[in-house]
Amino acid sequence: MERYSYPGFNEHKSVHTDFAGTAQSMLWEHAAGKGPSIRELAEFMEGWLAEHIANFDQPMVEHIRSCRLRD
Repeated sequence: MERYSYPGFNEHKSVHTDFAGTAQSMLWEHAAGKGPSIRELAEFMEGWLAEHIANFDQPMVEHIRSCRLRD
């Protein structure tokens, strides 16, 4: 993303950081017996990934492809 000056780089990076923090918190809660079940964790991660690919990764890929076509 940096190499091709992707304009959404900072937001994209922030979304990954937020996801990692949320997932880690959910895992800690689960390990302590207070949080979501494994099924709920899997559903959260699956949903996040699907949404992320559609709304963040696809636009990034389009940007990088367009930059490569100009090279």
